[in-house]
Formats: sequence, C-alpha cells, structure tokens
Amino acid sequence: MDYDREKVLQEMLERYQTYPAKIREMLETRLRPRYADQKEGILEKVVALEERLKLATTADVMGTENGPPLMRFASGLYQKASIMCATYIDIDEMKTGVLYRINCRNSNSGIWVPDQGGFEIARTKFDSTFLFVEYHWDRGPPFGTARPLEILEDLPEFETDEARLTYLTEWRDRLYKEAKT
Repeated sequence: MDYDREKVLQEMLERYQTYPAKIREMLETRLRPRYADQKEGILEKVVALEERLKLATTADVMGTENGPPLMRFASGLYQKASIMCATYIDIDEMKTGVLYRINCRNSNSGIWVPDQGGFEIARTKFDSTFLFVEYHWDRGPPFGTARPLEILEDLPEFETDEARLTYLTEWRDRLYKEAKT
C-alpha cells in the first residue's frame, strides 16, 4: 500500500481550515453557561488560528522552524471548544435508581452514586473486573471524567455487589457491541 505523505498532510490542512468556522458556530449555539467567561479567550485563539492558516503549508501541519505543529494548535483548540459545548446531563439534574449511558475513560454505562458524585461502573483492568467510581464531569479536573448522556433504564434490585457488577458488565458489553455495528 502506497502512502502519499504530502496528500495526507494536505487533507489534514484542509480539515484544519474548517475549524475556525466550526468553533465559532459551536460557541454561538451550544456554549455551556459555566464556560461563558472563557469564550472571548477562545475566540482570540480562533483569530490566531485563522492567521496561521492563511500562510500555512503542509509542512506547518507537523511543525517547522516557523512554529509548533499546526496540528497540535488546531486540534487542541477544537477539543477545548468541544468540551465547552458538550451536551450532557448536569450534576444537579442527576437521578438515583437509574442506569445512565455515560462517556468516560473506563465504561459506557454507570449507576449514579450521589454521595460520591460519580457513577459506579464495571471496570476491567489486568483481566480483573470490579466496581469502580468515575466522577461526574462537573466535579472538574482532574477527577471529573464521566459525562452522562441519557437514562437507559430503571435499576433492578441487587442483592449483592456481585449481582450489580454482573448487571453493569452486561450493559457495558452490550453497548460496546452496539457501537461496533
């Protein structure tokens, strides 16, 4: 398989050239109130990105003596704006007794545990699966890693932690399978 580096870099550059308009649109239509004070700072960086893009060549995508990689600057700015505009259920809207679809590091579903401010999930590490808590995004960095997206169902009664772990593991695996198809 032939790899045309210049073609790939050109495609990346073209994608980055769409970022300023996309970021502005996100900030105007979906900015979460808690980030309103950061909007102007991001817009200033968008202007700086536009200036860099006017003169950018494919060599700038990976970085040159003229500056750091455009890829890092553009992607980082887009990621920051995406976080500021992400759609998820706020911590003060959480409900107990239901299973949530979540977006986090270690699972895709979890049970809200209000006294811990997070979601109990089935986590697998080194071939061991165990109950673990991923904290709600609104708790902030560095621990807030889970964004709840929707309620999946009401919880059944669990007689043991093992039964809850089995339930969470089955849901996690089902959602991973659905995502692949």
